[in-house]
Amino acid sequence: MENQPPPSYPPAPPPYGGPQQQLPPYGGQPPYTSQIPYGSQPPYNAMPPYGAPAYVQPSAPNAPMAIASLACGVASWFVIPVLGAVLAIVLGIMAQREISRSNGALEGGTLAKIGIIVGIVHLVVVAVVALVIALIIVGAVAAGVSSNYR
Repeated sequence: MENQPPPSYPPAPPPYGGPQQQLPPYGGQPPYTSQIPYGSQPPYNAMPPYGAPAYVQPSAPNAPMAIASLACGVASWFVIPVLGAVLAIVLGIMAQREISRSNGALEGGTLAKIGIIVGIVHLVVVAVVALVIALIIVGAVAAGVSSNYR
């Protein structure tokens, strides 16, 4: 190996409280010029200036029957079991027709669809539970009649 000089390291910083290295002053900011003159329109596709409210296009109101469909679908699980599910399905279908005929004046198609789905799921669950209970009763009656237990 050759005699190599030791690596050079940067100088140690001054001790705490000692003289500090002076940093160059922060560059001046450009003057605030993003305000749009009164009465003019911003350029196409330009972001609104900081603090300005963004334009939000108003949306169409939800169809009342769509809201009622969803409410009946949820109520069918807790308050009015079968009647709520039937109402949810009927109101949901009527709401979808009303929304499609409104040509964009009404929204809420998703609410109506969810109301219909919740109503159908509720009716299927009620039918399965009723079938299971009926099979248990028929099985118990059949076992009781054919039994020779005295």
